[in-house]
Order: sequence, then structure tokens, then C-alpha cells
Amino acid sequence: MDILLEEEIENQKDLKTQNLTQTLLLNLKDDYADFLVLILKPVVKTDYSKLNMFGIKGIDYIKNAVLDYEIKEVNYNLEDDIIKVIKNNLNNKKYVLVLFSDTPLIQKQTIKNIIDYFLIKKLCALQFNRGYAFECEYLKNVDKIYNPQLQSFNEEDFIKVTDSSSFSRALEILKGRIISYHQQNDVIFEDVNSVYIDAKANIEKNVIIKNNVNIVGKSLIKENSTLFNCNLNKVIIEEGCLIETSIVENSVIEKNCVIKDYSIIKNSTIKEKSVLENYKLI
Repeated sequence: MDILLEEEIENQKDLKTQNLTQTLLLNLKDDYADFLVLILKPVVKTDYSKLNMFGIKGIDYIKNAVLDYEIKEVNYNLEDDIIKVIKNNLNNKKYVLVLFSDTPLIQKQTIKNIIDYFLIKKLCALQFNRGYAFECEYLKNVDKIYNPQLQSFNEEDFIKVTDSSSFSRALEILKGRIISYHQQNDVIFEDVNSVYIDAKANIEKNVIIKNNVNIVGKSLIKENSTLFNCNLNKVIIEEGCLIETSIVENSVIEKNCVIKDYSIIKNSTIKEKSVLENYKLI
């Protein structure tokens, strides 16, 4: 057979496969709206899901991952029958996805992968790393789940946070994700180990972050600025600024400013092209 003809046949096969996959995934979107997400919250002495993790509570990371679905939080005791707890909290949705509040690292893409797997396989019951997916009609008619489909997804997303050690590990992973996100957006870090950045912070491209920088709260750092040895809390730093060895809180620093030499700026607006050295504005 002619080589060009063989290539054309292979290309047509690939195109058909792509079209089939796209059609299948498009059809799945109609089923996404039929999911109820239950977040089960164990009643424990120390609820790590309520603790702040880079500016966001652990439980809120989970909620953000399932923001596109109807969500219901359910408290339960560790000795409770989980299946009964789930059944008692069903509504008129066709499917239910069950998560636990002690897995704050779960991400939106992992949720999508789980639901797609469940729907494509046309399953009634799926048990994954730490959670379940059920067809509700099936669940209503059984007292016990026999032989559910077992499938593992991204293991890192399902690390249980139940003590100080696992909490510290989760913080380390979250910090890595935050740094990686900003690096992908062309933010330059000189020493990631000495930097703290809240999850709500927005940093534009070509910002240079040197040693000992803390960015807290819902802050915005615009492009081509440089930060070194500074604490920033709920700030807007406009383009082309240098903030060095200073503290800035609840303030706006306009374009091309220099704030340095142990300056402290709070609740203020600093006009464009200002140069402040060892300046106190509180």
C-alpha cells in the first residue's frame, strides 16, 4: 500500500477517535448537573478543615474544587454507618459524589476525572482513594455496598489531614502548588524557601520576588515590580515598583515607586514615582 495512503487512513482513524471522544465528553456534561456532592465532616476534637491554609480554610479548598455542583456539608460521628449517613442526605439528584472534609488537597481536575470515569463506565457504585460515587436509585435500594468498582486517582489529592504532621505536609504541598502556578505565569523567584504567598494573591508576569517576601491577603502585584525582604498585606502594587526592606498594609502603591530602608506604609495611597526611604506613614 502507498505510504501516503496509509498515513491518510491513520489520520482518518485518529480524527474519528477524537470526534468520538469529544461527543462522549459533550454528552457527559448533561449528567454533571445531576450530581449532588456530599462533603462529610467527622466530629473530632481538632477539625483541621477549619484551619487557615495560605489564607483559605481547608474545607473551602474542597468547595472550590466542586463549585460547579450542588454541595451539601454533613456532620457525622466516626462510629456512624457511612452508607446510612449518605442515604439520609440524598435529594432528587440522580448521582451523588461523596468526599471527606479531611482531604483539602483535592483539585477540580481530579473531581472531573472521577465523575467522567464513573459516567463513562456506567457504574452504580465507585469507591476511590477517599470517597465514593453512587447512582442514587441504586443506593436507595441496598443496605450494604457489595463489590463497588475500585479506582485510584491522583494520590496527592487524597492525603488525609488529621494531625499536625499531615497538616504540615499538606501546607508544604499547597505552597509548592502556589509557587508553581505563579512560575507558570512568568513570576520569577530567587528563593522559594523564604517566600510566603497566600492563595488569594494575584501576581502578574515579570514580577521578581527575591528573598524573605511575605504576601498576605487579597493582594495584587502588577508586572515588572521587584520585591525583597518585605511584608505585604492586602495591597495593590502598581507596575514597575521596588519594595525593599519595608512593610506595606492596606495600601495602594502607584506606578514606578520605590519604597525601601525600613519604611512602614499603612492605610495609604502613595503617588506615582514616589521614592520613600525609612518613611513611616501609619
